[in-house]
Amino acid sequence: MAENQQGLIEEIISKLPDAYKGWARRYAAILVDMGFEEIDKWVDSVINLNWADAYRSLAVRMTTEQLLTAQEQVNQALRELNKQAVDFIQIQKQMVREALSIAIMILKALLIGGNPDGTQ
Repeated sequence: MAENQQGLIEEIISKLPDAYKGWARRYAAILVDMGFEEIDKWVDSVINLNWADAYRSLAVRMTTEQLLTAQEQVNQALRELNKQAVDFIQIQKQMVREALSIAIMILKALLIGGNPDGTQ
């Protein structure tokens, strides 16, 4: 890819939200090398949430090294999502534990200490 093309691509990528910049840098060269019909088909796949076809049209143009790098990035993202899910589950468990403990303490107080209105 020519240096002026790369500069233009970087300028466009710099205007994207941060969440999409890495993705755009990874696949921009492949998209630039696609023909208009291929790009049109790829855009349709993305718009219709047909991610498998959209990715397949990129993957067939990738080198083995690019495919391995892309897979490692996907694996890393999945590991992070798994960690977040585990953390969330731990928080949920703690909240349930605390709610149950409070409910049991209230029940014990009622059974030992009398009625909720304060009478014995």
